[in-house]
Amino acid sequence: MKLISCISIFTLIILACNNNKVIPTIQTNGKITLIDSSESTQNLMTYDDNYRSGYFPVYYIGKLCDTIRLGQNAISDRSVGQKDYSKSKSFSWIDSAKMKILVDTSFNLTHNVRFNHFDDKNNKEIPDSSKSYKSFAVIIYNMSDSLFSLGLLNSLGYSVRQAKNKQGNWVDIETPFSNFCGTGARNIVLEPNQVLIAKLIRQKGNFKTHCRLKFSKWDKTVYSNIYTDYISERQLTDTLEKEY
Repeated sequence: MKLISCISIFTLIILACNNNKVIPTIQTNGKITLIDSSESTQNLMTYDDNYRSGYFPVYYIGKLCDTIRLGQNAISDRSVGQKDYSKSKSFSWIDSAKMKILVDTSFNLTHNVRFNHFDDKNNKEIPDSSKSYKSFAVIIYNMSDSLFSLGLLNSLGYSVRQAKNKQGNWVDIETPFSNFCGTGARNIVLEPNQVLIAKLIRQKGNFKTHCRLKFSKWDKTVYSNIYTDYISERQLTDTLEKEY
């Protein structure tokens, strides 16, 4: 199937010539080209044993195109403007024949974490600072004729990172991302023949090992491909109960 382009050549020219904007990075794996609007970085996230949530911010849900532009921030976590799927009967169980998860390490992307405070006087969020972290691309393909519900807000849900310990056993090094309020929250829905692109935030560490993602919902599990990365060896031994 021939892919279509999700971004015009004219838009690429504007992005490249506007000196007031962050210069995007353009990368390809030979099949898909991603334009990352977040400026490249060399920062890795420091491991925090008090926060072990598998947070995979979603940057794109839509048609599979030959060129896809990712915004500077993840997609909105609000349901405003989203298609209403509440009455749909087309949702399906997931399995490896219907859904493919690819962690593509050929894409060196950036995720921005922004810190804000709320201004009571003006009733709005005010930015304080930001931090950028190196990330890999997570690409999920819906190869079925059904809808998949993959999370809430703007994060891929039901997913954790696994790593192999020195004994060769797979260990969950995170717990699934959780939230406590669904009011007005976006439902992450992947339609047939669509793709979802999230970012896997990389962490500091000196233990090189095999890793993969595990998506588990309704007693069904789909694993990603196996990739190699560095992690903190403590992630394999610290108990997940430490998360708050």
